[in-house]
Amino acid sequence: MFCQIKSLLCLVCNDCSIIPRDTGVGGEILCAWKILDIHFSVCSSKYVLRFHAENGLLRNQVSVGTLGFLWNVWKEKVTKIFDYLGHLESDEVYGQFCLNYLGVSVINHCENNKTVYLLLNADAYWVKHISDHNLQRKGRLVSCKPKQFAHAAQCYWSSTMLSVGRLVLEKLKAVHEFSQENSLHLECQALSLVHIYGVAKSFIESKDFLHKNHDKVLHGYLDLMVDDFSGNIVSLK
Repeated sequence: MFCQIKSLLCLVCNDCSIIPRDTGVGGEILCAWKILDIHFSVCSSKYVLRFHAENGLLRNQVSVGTLGFLWNVWKEKVTKIFDYLGHLESDEVYGQFCLNYLGVSVINHCENNKTVYLLLNADAYWVKHISDHNLQRKGRLVSCKPKQFAHAAQCYWSSTMLSVGRLVLEKLKAVHEFSQENSLHLECQALSLVHIYGVAKSFIESKDFLHKNHDKVLHGYLDLMVDDFSGNIVSLK
């Protein structure tokens, strides 16, 4: 199983050239996302705890460093999608990726100077965030106003960011527990805690994150980091 995952990681890294800049924003986001999924599927015992992030990827290694690196790359890109959703009038690459990914086409009516968002798949999961009375139906065509699209898209990406972020935190926690159970060097144990702190803190402080009801869970990861990190310091004395 691990050999298959390693081969897949090698294939993805070769295809992406460690998140290339010439494949466009969509390629960067989807590539980072795909490699994150590979990290989630790898057993904690297979994680390498010492390699620098980029070196680890080039060596087809999964590590706490590569996981943190890819999470930051992916999160940074998705955050720019939120920037677009706050200013739909801006015509930029992150907006175009968001529209393409969600299956939306922007229609500008010159005669009345109005803009509608045509939903190419009205049954898509993210559309549930739009009330039915806010959807305009004309035969098989379904559309909505800009405000409704922006809200639904923000809900979708916020939920997606939470889902991916929690998988990152769960994997970091699992790797940390493995390092504790096997009495690995304190530096290895501390490394995963530092990444846990960074991921959880970024959620709590994010102005884009809409799921504030998950703060308790996120603070739980911060408490884990503080308690275990304090324990490591005591052990060094």
